[in-house]
Amino acid sequence: MTIDAFGNIEVFGYDGVLAIGDTHITERTGRRIDDFSTAILGKVDQAADVAIERNLFPVHLGDLFNRARENSLELLARTAASLQRFPLPVGMGLPVVVGSHDPVETTLTDKDAMQLLATFGRVFPMGKPGKVLTLVLNSGERVGLWVTPAGSRVPERIDAEPGTHNIMFTHHDFDFNGLYPDAHELHEIEGCDLMINGHMHKATPMVLKGRTACHNPGSLARVKVDERNHKPVVSVWTPAHGLSLEAVPLKFAEHVFDMTGKEVYAADDRTLKANLPKGLSLSRFAAKYRQRDSLEAGRTDDGSVLAEELDGYFQMTAAPDNLRRYMANMLAEVVEARKAA
Repeated sequence: MTIDAFGNIEVFGYDGVLAIGDTHITERTGRRIDDFSTAILGKVDQAADVAIERNLFPVHLGDLFNRARENSLELLARTAASLQRFPLPVGMGLPVVVGSHDPVETTLTDKDAMQLLATFGRVFPMGKPGKVLTLVLNSGERVGLWVTPAGSRVPERIDAEPGTHNIMFTHHDFDFNGLYPDAHELHEIEGCDLMINGHMHKATPMVLKGRTACHNPGSLARVKVDERNHKPVVSVWTPAHGLSLEAVPLKFAEHVFDMTGKEVYAADDRTLKANLPKGLSLSRFAAKYRQRDSLEAGRTDDGSVLAEELDGYFQMTAAPDNLRRYMANMLAEVVEARKAA
């Protein structure tokens, strides 16, 4: 790695790039019933294995943590150990696009977990829009790595160096042919070959806008019930891939969600009526059952179900990211205060 007098960074010795989706590292999230921190750090370790085996420069697409101020020292230590496994130049932490969950305020501060890991050299936060560095691959080809973090406008064009491949890493809501209603419309970024997006957890097909191939590979983490069918992958790019990405599947467990109140199976009405207690109608039974299930689903120690419902509301109303962050962190503070009481 070299840095010239103008602060331009050049990194040598890799064969390509590895894109790593949102991880939302935390001890427990949403309706997950497994050991979420062990599961997600296991996927981080798998991503590091792919980077090592295929000699790829790793880039995380944002939302490293589920909460900006994740304060479990044990979890932070385990996260740092996993991040240390990535093959990176001496003195450089894992490059991470600053996502919507990573800072409480508009930029990282010393109170945020990602900034703490950056201080110890485990993370290289990419929080300012623009060019970050140039990769000089073993093939001799040059690759410009650009970033548009959460809350910044994705540009219409970039000042690409002639004869280079250029990749823009983003963390935004995009429509991807209508799969995400009310999201921002995709557009060509003049001078940019690929745009690789985080934030949107479900994988979507590539969309070609002019000369820019727009990709959304999806998250490593499955934090909500509606993501249970998503299959986590990491994405490989080398010059041989052109405008495409190669999805490398990761190992994951299938059934990790509490589905209380979320799954309904069809049954014969006559059979149901025959088995009801005397005097209880089917409609009254259904009402009581729904009431019981909603109470059971809401009983969590960490406010995760409420957080899930809030997130669903924010998506329906297209609430801005700063409001989402504010409400999520307010809920986290209430939960911490309740635990301490």
